[in-house]
Amino acid sequence: MHYLCTTDSNQRIHADTERLKSIRKSRHLTQREVADLLHIRQQVYSKYECGKLELPIRHLVSLAKYYGVSSDRLLGLPNSRDEEMLNLPFAGDLSLREVLHGLTGLSEHDRFLVFYLLKPDECPKLSC
Repeated sequence: MHYLCTTDSNQRIHADTERLKSIRKSRHLTQREVADLLHIRQQVYSKYECGKLELPIRHLVSLAKYYGVSSDRLLGLPNSRDEEMLNLPFAGDLSLREVLHGLTGLSEHDRFLVFYLLKPDECPKLSC
């Protein structure tokens, strides 16, 4: 794991390169689109994703805001609050982590039903 480097006046940081790529792809964005957002060349952004260049903190902040995630998430750092919540008892002897893990085997429709049961006001009407 790489942490903040303060060897020069332009503070840079090694981001979790796989996470950068994964989040970008999950948003169906190209490297060029992200580079345009950061006002840099695509080749430079590609070097961030490959770990060949350290990501300037200003770009880390911009990406975190754009993606709506914490900078810790982009850096691959654990979020202790999330970990605590996942380990809390949820249903009987099961933790929230165990319950969520069980949902991965459900079909998309069944996952939608579970979400609907948990947050009915946030879901569109069911169409069965």
